[in-house]
Order: sequence, then C-alpha cells, then structure tokens
Amino acid sequence: MTARSKGFSLIELMVTVAIVGVLGMIAIPGYRNYVLRATRAEAKQALLARAADLERCYTRNNTYVNAAATPCNVTLPDASGTHYKIQAAALTANAFTLQAVPQGRQVADTQCGTFSLDDKGSRGATGPNGPADCWGR
Repeated sequence: MTARSKGFSLIELMVTVAIVGVLGMIAIPGYRNYVLRATRAEAKQALLARAADLERCYTRNNTYVNAAATPCNVTLPDASGTHYKIQAAALTANAFTLQAVPQGRQVADTQCGTFSLDDKGSRGATGPNGPADCWGR
C-alpha cells in the first residue's frame, strides 16, 4: 500500500495564483480611484481654511493683502499639504481667488483637476466632472 502525499499540487497552486491575480486586477484600480476621491477633501478643506484666514484679515484691516500694521499671517503659496498646493490665482485689496493645484500622485485625478474658491464663495474645478460633482463629494 502506498502512502498518500499531503500538500498542494502544482495545478492547485497555479489556479490559486490566477484567482488572486484576477481579484488584484479588479480591486487595485478601484482602490486607487477611491484614494483619489478621498484626498479631494484635503483640497477643499485647505481652500476653505485659507479663505477664512483671508476673511479674518479683511475684517481686521479692510484689505485681503497682508497689512504692515496688523499682519495677517496668510502664506501663499501654501504647499504644506502633500496632495495639493494652495496658491492665489488673484489677490487684491478687495478680492481673491484661491486655487488648489494637485501635486504628486494626485495629478492623476483628471476628473476634478484644480479646485478654486473666490471671495464670493464661488467654487470651481477644472476637470470634466465640474464643480457641483467635485465639491459635492
């Protein structure tokens, strides 16, 4: 009588590797899209925070530009975030437009692209999804 071998055959191992490969091909792009969408929140939060800083400056000094007497401590461009750089597209004494420009891996987010926010609260996005979809999520 021969003893039965224990373990996996090469065919069983190859089938398992093929199944894991197919699952990986499906899951990884979906996960990457989720991460891109999730990091958009960083851009929105940073834009709203810098806009609030500029509004406080305007309340104190009646100008959005950094005043010598009462400095606003609003530094632009602000690249402290890892995924977006916040910069002023336009900054005058009475108006501003801020942009969140994607950096690093976030450049692959072509659906929303660069976010923008102005002193009137108008929100924008350069991608094909448009501001309503990009700011709404």
